[in-house]
Amino acid sequence: MSKYIKSGIPRLSGLIQREHLLARTSEILDYPLTIISSATGCGKTALASQFAGQIEADVVWHSISQYEQDLRVFLLALIQDLEAVAPDIQSLRVIMQQPIETTIHEITTYLRENVKRDVVIVIDDWHFITTADADNWLQQFITALPQKCHLLLISRRVPELKMIELIATRRLLNIQQQDLFF
Repeated sequence: MSKYIKSGIPRLSGLIQREHLLARTSEILDYPLTIISSATGCGKTALASQFAGQIEADVVWHSISQYEQDLRVFLLALIQDLEAVAPDIQSLRVIMQQPIETTIHEITTYLRENVKRDVVIVIDDWHFITTADADNWLQQFITALPQKCHLLLISRRVPELKMIELIATRRLLNIQQQDLFF
């Protein structure tokens, strides 16, 4: 039995092990943000699932459903999932009506004070969030994310972030469609 928390990781069977990509994902703990982006069927979720099962860190996996298109609905669901690594974080549900900046501050402060070891927060299907300010929230969240927290974002689209800045400051590991090809 693993000593690490592995919450919500999808159980996929019959996967092909792509050792070169798994080796690349082993660097995730060196970055606050990792993005795996490609079209449907390229193996984004499969790769992330294999990584999540092997990494020596806590993992919280949240798959965005079609009902979470609104940023605040998504945040409520994410807070619920984060309970696995940050007990009582659901007490923050009351701040959801506050400005987004306040929400980011409260969530990241709570994580900073309560997460004692590395945790990978996987957000699968980011492309389902259609709120105009979602990518802005993401940029601010990454900036405020505690050092022990690492965000793994899986999406069919690359979020509109300050990519050059993130890459230049070694805050982004980017795995794109061409990387996922066999």
